[in-house]
Amino acid sequence: MQAAAVQCSVPDSRVPLILADSVFVVVDDGAAVATDYPILERLVVQEAKRYPSGIAGLIIVPHGARAPREEIRTAIRDSIANVTKHLRSLCWYIEGTGFQAATQRAVLSGLMLLIKPPFPAQITPDLRAALAFSYGKTGSTPHDLDAIAAQIRELRVTVDRKLLRG
Repeated sequence: MQAAAVQCSVPDSRVPLILADSVFVVVDDGAAVATDYPILERLVVQEAKRYPSGIAGLIIVPHGARAPREEIRTAIRDSIANVTKHLRSLCWYIEGTGFQAATQRAVLSGLMLLIKPPFPAQITPDLRAALAFSYGKTGSTPHDLDAIAAQIRELRVTVDRKLLRG
């Protein structure tokens, strides 16, 4: 198994984008504004050009994330619609345990029933499972998922510090 080239692209945005070969990872804690999503959308479309067979999206919802307001939900829906032709799957990794995390997973599950995305979608409480699902849908070379998960966690610490200073 090979290790994915994991890198972080922090646009002029409150939502960091982590690129891990054919999987893009968005860490969304609810602090974003509507104008952040078109920025991410452009970066995802640009990255998708490198993967003609498609890419997978993985959204990490940190413990304690705020629920998005209506205008943010609209921006998210619009951005997903604009990158749909590039997506092979979309997965939400909900961090944490207990009532709040279970509620977030239940709300997302209900939304998925309403939206009916044209690609496989999954909601999980496990980062490794989210990575396995995402890479599996792109048909890419098998990766060392534990190494990728560790790199993502490390990048998040660095990015969080950078955003807090900014």
